[in-house]
Amino acid sequence: ALIDKPVANEEELLRQLRIIRANEPDYLRIMEEIVQAHEEEAKRVIQKTQEVEQWILVISLSTLLLVSVFVFGPALRELGMRMQGLKEARDNLTKLFLTAPNPMMLIRKENKDILLINRLARELFGITSKGEGDSVLRGLQMVGKESESLESLLVRENVLEGIEVVVDQAENERRFLQLSSRSI
Repeated sequence: ALIDKPVANEEELLRQLRIIRANEPDYLRIMEEIVQAHEEEAKRVIQKTQEVEQWILVISLSTLLLVSVFVFGPALRELGMRMQGLKEARDNLTKLFLTAPNPMMLIRKENKDILLINRLARELFGITSKGEGDSVLRGLQMVGKESESLESLLVRENVLEGIEVVVDQAENERRFLQLSSRSI
């Protein structure tokens, strides 16, 4: 029984209130059953969603594991082999410099720092420290090409073969050398 319009007298209002109170326990019980049914359905949906989440997590972690094994593993092995090859190449270059029968220097092109020099080159140019590469290049004078400096030629050209240079060691003592250069 619903009160849908204003009640004219008080007795009618009390009668309708008694009907509501008499039916209230049944109404509340039915509403509780409906709420419990919705709550159980919501719990089932939440549980199913959590299961799906767990499967997605397992699949994601499995995918990441497979990617790390099949992609990054070989890439790291390849990188390691290449790094080992670079180390061996550097060691071989160092051995070449140390055992070469000719004077050899490895000079950084940009700032003319001596990176590597062998004993014969140290003796020839009188070099005692690594910071003397610039002065060594300035001390070399090309034969027959006074207009262009050896420094500018070395910076401009990537490969030079058999350039004749003069090493001034004293006023009356001049040495002529064949110079070859490569940019690496």
